[in-house]
Amino acid sequence: MPPGALRATVEYVARRHATALPDYTGRAGEHWPDVDDRLARLASALRLAAEAAEQAWPHRLQQVLAPWVRQRLAALLTTTGRAEGLGSLDARVRRAVVLAWQYRSVRHELFADHHWQGRPTAPWWCLDGTLAARSPFDGYATGQVPSYALRLTHLDLTTGRGEGELTVAHSGTTPLTAYPVTITDSAPTLTVRLAGSACEASRVSPEVMG
Repeated sequence: MPPGALRATVEYVARRHATALPDYTGRAGEHWPDVDDRLARLASALRLAAEAAEQAWPHRLQQVLAPWVRQRLAALLTTTGRAEGLGSLDARVRRAVVLAWQYRSVRHELFADHHWQGRPTAPWWCLDGTLAARSPFDGYATGQVPSYALRLTHLDLTTGRGEGELTVAHSGTTPLTAYPVTITDSAPTLTVRLAGSACEASRVSPEVMG
């Protein structure tokens, strides 16, 4: 699915929800006997969109970003079992389509932040509330300016404590380095435009960040 078609799909879904009351009566399998096949085809199309973005905007964090987005899409577009309600199906399909579009946008922004001169200081770009990435400008193309990905693996919403993993990517030939992260205060949702245009991981263990 090319970016233009993906954008049109996102806009169509948004307009449908903005202009009409939803009808969630019945089960997905009652409306579409081949619903699982349709979900599989949608998953294939969104993976193609992700691959197109990865080819267009290559990045050293590929080893982190690519498996993550495929796992999220697979989880969101798993088969229904034919008993799932329309509301549940609609919610996860919508989330998968939006995620694919956001992934394409983040790949573009990370590439631009790292390579293009004259842009603002690189922020943290966030995806799906569980992943954030940052790729500062490498003005002399030395490969020595690292990029970062912070992935939230667990969060206790009651205590605000959780765990994650910070990955640091140096030059193209240097293996990525991963560090365990401890979230110690104030649940870090990693949502877009938290604290301005950046994402904050509350207070991260100083031994990891130091």
